[in-house]
Amino acid sequence: ERDRLAAEAAAKAAAEKAAADALAAKLAKEKVDWFIAPFVGKERRFRDGADDAVGAAALGSTLCSPLIGAKIGPDIRLTPNVRFAPALGFALNTKESGKSSLFADAEIRRELTKGFVGAGVGVWDFNHSDSVAPNVLLDFGVLLKEYKNTNKLYFTGEGRLFMNQMDDIANNYQFWGGLRYIFR
Repeated sequence: ERDRLAAEAAAKAAAEKAAADALAAKLAKEKVDWFIAPFVGKERRFRDGADDAVGAAALGSTLCSPLIGAKIGPDIRLTPNVRFAPALGFALNTKESGKSSLFADAEIRRELTKGFVGAGVGVWDFNHSDSVAPNVLLDFGVLLKEYKNTNKLYFTGEGRLFMNQMDDIANNYQFWGGLRYIFR
């Protein structure tokens, strides 16, 4: 009886390993995953026509605004450790909702054992012709959980410098943190 139970347990373990190996082989052949990433953070930007009480634009100052946002896009494997992640997103300006932004990013990132680092370029605020801004992007992620189906959840942070105001970097940037869930 003992031998039979041991044989059944070994057969079950072998079947589970074969299924896991088959899934890994399938995923290795697939190149495109998808991700969604919710964030909270802030932007600091000079905006023409600022309509706050003191008229920031008239004083030549910037507006600092809290943001809640998200982005979504494909996660394309270029090599085993390098991925390309174009994305579209929305940033809700919680101080002045009329200054909320649509944006697009194109990011290259290096996957590490327990995270990633990346860089890219993008266009911020393309829904407002008077404040559209090209930007450079830096980001990182720390792996929080890898699921049995190989989906991954990361804690992530992103920062952007707006290239149309490179002479005033201290007053023209955006950063936020959140989660990135990759569907594999």
